[in-house]
Amino acid sequence: MYLKFTTDTHAQYIGFKLFYEFIEEVKKDRCDGAFYTLNEMNGVIISPNYGKGEYPEDDICHWQISSPEDTRIRLKVESLVLEDSVDCTKDYLSVWDGPGDTADELKTWCGSAAQQQLLSSGTYLYL
Repeated sequence: MYLKFTTDTHAQYIGFKLFYEFIEEVKKDRCDGAFYTLNEMNGVIISPNYGKGEYPEDDICHWQISSPEDTRIRLKVESLVLEDSVDCTKDYLSVWDGPGDTADELKTWCGSAAQQQLLSSGTYLYL
Protein backbone atom coordinates (compact mmCIF):
# COMPACT_ATOMS: atom_id res chain seq x y z
CA MET A 1 0.00 0.00 0.00
CA TYR A 2 1.23 3.44 -0.88
CA LEU A 3 -0.35 6.68 0.31
CA LYS A 4 0.40 10.16 -0.98
CA PHE A 5 -0.91 13.40 0.49
CA THR A 6 -0.71 16.50 -1.68
CA THR A 7 -1.89 20.03 -0.99
CA ASP A 8 -2.28 23.08 -3.17
CA THR A 9 -2.06 26.82 -2.41
CA HIS A 10 -5.80 27.50 -1.99
CA ALA A 11 -7.41 26.38 1.26
CA GLN A 12 -6.31 24.63 4.42
CA TYR A 13 -8.47 22.32 6.53
CA ILE A 14 -8.04 20.19 9.64
CA GLY A 15 -6.58 17.22 7.79
CA PHE A 16 -6.95 13.54 8.58
CA LYS A 17 -5.95 10.81 10.97
CA LEU A 18 -5.50 7.24 9.76
CA PHE A 19 -4.94 3.95 11.52
CA TYR A 20 -3.38 0.89 10.00
CA GLU A 21 -2.92 -2.66 11.12
CA PHE A 22 -1.74 -5.92 9.69
CA ILE A 23 -4.79 -8.14 9.41
CA GLU A 24 -3.66 -11.30 7.69
CA GLU A 25 -0.32 -12.81 6.89
CA VAL A 26 0.28 -13.25 3.17
CA LYS A 27 1.90 -16.62 2.61
CA LYS A 28 3.90 -17.02 -0.56
CA ASP A 29 4.76 -20.24 -2.31
CA ARG A 30 8.21 -18.99 -3.44
CA CYS A 31 10.60 -16.11 -2.88
CA ASP A 32 12.31 -16.25 -6.29
CA GLY A 33 15.21 -14.15 -5.00
CA ALA A 34 12.98 -11.47 -3.46
CA PHE A 35 14.55 -9.01 -1.00
CA TYR A 36 12.42 -8.10 2.01
CA THR A 37 13.23 -5.12 4.25
CA LEU A 38 11.83 -5.34 7.76
CA ASN A 39 11.91 -2.36 10.11
CA GLU A 40 8.97 -2.83 12.46
CA MET A 41 9.68 -3.17 16.19
CA ASN A 42 8.89 -6.89 15.96
CA GLY A 43 7.65 -9.36 13.44
CA VAL A 44 7.63 -12.92 12.18
CA ILE A 45 9.71 -14.29 9.33
CA ILE A 46 8.49 -17.50 7.76
CA SER A 47 9.75 -19.60 4.90
CA PRO A 48 7.54 -20.02 1.81
CA ASN A 49 4.72 -22.51 2.39
CA TYR A 50 5.35 -22.62 6.16
CA GLY A 51 2.29 -24.14 7.77
CA LYS A 52 0.91 -25.32 4.42
CA GLY A 53 3.45 -27.96 3.44
CA GLU A 54 7.06 -28.16 2.39
CA TYR A 55 9.14 -25.21 1.25
CA PRO A 56 9.96 -25.15 -2.49
CA GLU A 57 13.20 -26.48 -3.90
CA ASP A 58 15.77 -24.28 -5.64
CA ASP A 59 14.57 -21.01 -4.06
CA ILE A 60 16.36 -18.04 -2.46
CA CYS A 61 14.94 -15.53 0.02
CA HIS A 62 16.65 -12.43 1.44
CA TRP A 63 15.59 -10.49 4.53
CA GLN A 64 17.22 -7.39 5.95
CA ILE A 65 16.12 -6.37 9.43
CA SER A 66 16.94 -2.84 10.57
CA SER A 67 16.33 -1.22 13.93
CA PRO A 68 16.51 2.36 15.21
CA GLU A 69 19.81 3.94 16.15
CA ASP A 70 21.25 2.81 19.51
CA THR A 71 19.30 -0.48 19.46
CA ARG A 72 20.16 -4.06 18.61
CA ILE A 73 18.12 -6.91 17.17
CA ARG A 74 17.31 -10.19 18.90
CA LEU A 75 16.42 -13.00 16.49
CA LYS A 76 14.64 -15.94 18.11
CA VAL A 77 14.24 -19.27 16.35
CA GLU A 78 10.94 -20.83 17.30
CA SER A 79 11.05 -23.68 14.81
CA LEU A 80 13.47 -24.64 12.06
CA VAL A 81 13.36 -27.92 10.13
CA LEU A 82 15.52 -28.00 6.99
CA GLU A 83 17.32 -30.66 5.02
CA ASP A 84 20.40 -31.68 6.98
CA SER A 85 23.76 -31.89 5.23
CA VAL A 86 27.46 -31.91 6.05
CA ASP A 87 28.64 -28.29 6.43
CA CYS A 88 25.10 -27.10 5.57
CA THR A 89 25.74 -27.18 1.83
CA LYS A 90 22.19 -28.03 0.71
CA ASP A 91 19.24 -26.24 2.40
CA TYR A 92 20.27 -23.68 5.02
CA LEU A 93 19.48 -20.37 6.68
CA SER A 94 22.40 -18.00 7.26
CA VAL A 95 22.41 -14.84 9.38
CA TRP A 96 24.91 -11.97 9.03
CA ASP A 97 25.61 -9.24 11.58
CA GLY A 98 25.08 -6.30 9.25
CA PRO A 99 23.06 -5.01 6.28
CA GLY A 100 24.24 -7.63 3.77
CA ASP A 101 26.10 -10.88 3.20
CA THR A 102 29.50 -9.18 3.30
CA ALA A 103 29.10 -8.59 7.07
CA ASP A 104 30.33 -11.08 9.68
CA GLU A 105 28.34 -14.29 9.55
CA LEU A 106 26.73 -15.05 12.91
CA LYS A 107 25.21 -18.45 12.24
CA THR A 108 24.18 -20.94 9.57
CA TRP A 109 21.48 -23.45 10.37
CA CYS A 110 20.53 -26.66 8.60
CA GLY A 111 18.74 -29.71 9.93
CA SER A 112 16.62 -28.91 12.99
CA ALA A 113 16.82 -26.16 15.59
CA ALA A 114 14.47 -24.58 18.10
CA GLN A 115 14.55 -22.18 21.02
CA GLN A 116 17.79 -20.52 19.94
CA GLN A 117 18.53 -16.82 19.63
CA LEU A 118 21.08 -14.44 18.18
CA LEU A 119 21.82 -10.82 19.05
CA SER A 120 23.12 -8.29 16.55
CA SER A 121 26.04 -6.04 17.45
CA GLY A 122 24.35 -3.09 15.73
CA THR A 123 21.20 -2.03 13.94
CA TYR A 124 21.12 -4.63 11.12
CA LEU A 125 20.74 -8.34 10.58
CA TYR A 126 20.69 -9.95 7.15
CA LEU A 127 19.24 -13.39 6.45
